[in-house]
Amino acid sequence: MQQAVAPAIRGIPPHGDLTRVKWSSAGVLTNWRSLTGETTHRQVEARLIHDDRYLYIRLEERLNPSRLVVTRNTVWDEDEWELFFAKQPGRPYRQMGVNANGVHLDFAHGETSGIWASNAVVLSQTHHPNRWQVHIALPLARLVRGGARPGHRIYLNIIRSTEAKHALGWIPTFGGYHEPGRLGAVLLQ
Repeated sequence: MQQAVAPAIRGIPPHGDLTRVKWSSAGVLTNWRSLTGETTHRQVEARLIHDDRYLYIRLEERLNPSRLVVTRNTVWDEDEWELFFAKQPGRPYRQMGVNANGVHLDFAHGETSGIWASNAVVLSQTHHPNRWQVHIALPLARLVRGGARPGHRIYLNIIRSTEAKHALGWIPTFGGYHEPGRLGAVLLQ
């Protein structure tokens, strides 16, 4: 199981403005593998940083963005990122799927409503010739059930999926996508 740190932003916080995030200070999630733990030649990374109100996430795969598959903007069965968040490894947990158009769907698993109003700001960038980047600002108050604050640990996994096949994870699940017991600890510094 991997662990990571999401450093606190120093100086003036961006308070949800993705254009003001300095990604060079962010914690980097590397060592991506297939869901069964095999190494990959694909170049995938995620970066995490936070201020007192938001968790900022940058997801990136080095590839030709013109090859990304978006069919009906349903997120599932397209090129997408899936993010899983919890207050502890296991249920309840929250899920966000994001496609190349920046469309995102949010769900709560093990919670009464099944709906997660994440209030996330999502920006997908496919204009670079050699990479696809997704930037996300997630309010800490809505990130996990009961909210999260600086100094807290959250539990996370991120999966990069191509048409629901060829999936890579920050943490291999050794099963499907929904394996909440396979979430890595992230300290919100």
